[in-house]
Amino acid sequence: QKLAPEQVSTLSKAIFGDVEFVNWKDFIVYNLEVSFPTVRELLHVRTLFRGCDPNVTETIKDYQFWQVPLWFEPRSETKAIKSLILKLYKVDEETFNYTNFLLDFCKGRDVAAGFFKALTLAYGNPVCDSPVMGQLYVASIMEQRSIDDRLEILRQLEHAEVTKLTEAALVSLISCTVHACDSVIIEDYTSTSDLQDNNSESTTQVSKGGDEPLTEIFSGTYEDNESICKADEFKNLDQSSEPF
Repeated sequence: QKLAPEQVSTLSKAIFGDVEFVNWKDFIVYNLEVSFPTVRELLHVRTLFRGCDPNVTETIKDYQFWQVPLWFEPRSETKAIKSLILKLYKVDEETFNYTNFLLDFCKGRDVAAGFFKALTLAYGNPVCDSPVMGQLYVASIMEQRSIDDRLEILRQLEHAEVTKLTEAALVSLISCTVHACDSVIIEDYTSTSDLQDNNSESTTQVSKGGDEPLTEIFSGTYEDNESICKADEFKNLDQSSEPF
């Protein structure tokens, strides 16, 4: 049935509101006389299409489109409706854009409901459209953040206490070590030349010290508990002794 121009304008305002332009495909979508998918049906069909699209190109072949059951099937005129949908959203002779198709069917009782369906399609998960549930969700997030902040403060306090106890233990250990080593004297030589000079002086005193030669140092008397004799006597005794 043909419509007069003024009737088209009236119909457009009734369906889309007072807008400057309307997507011509929406006229066809509304006149297909099929129900719009629920959120669950929308996600189910999206999953079926994605199963035919492993590379996530958002397109499939036309024969694959016929293999995917839609939410309004089965109906007597299903084939004619699907054939029209295929023509509307074909990219070329063999390729069908299923994302554009599903977006155009994201409609509901009002604009907000359709918008939330579109968000659901984009995210791949249901999006809450209830103000009450949204407020409860936000309240739960804020409460969890408050709990996390308190736990972080407790962790910082615990870390500070552990650090304080560790420092006290180290100070006590160092103090005990210092007291235990009070009787130890450590001489610090600033240069190795001091040690070499000291060694040279000791050697000079032994080899050149005094008026007596080194041989006279060992020519003194040897004394024990039974007898006193000179070193020369041991020498003479050794020379005059005969074997038994």
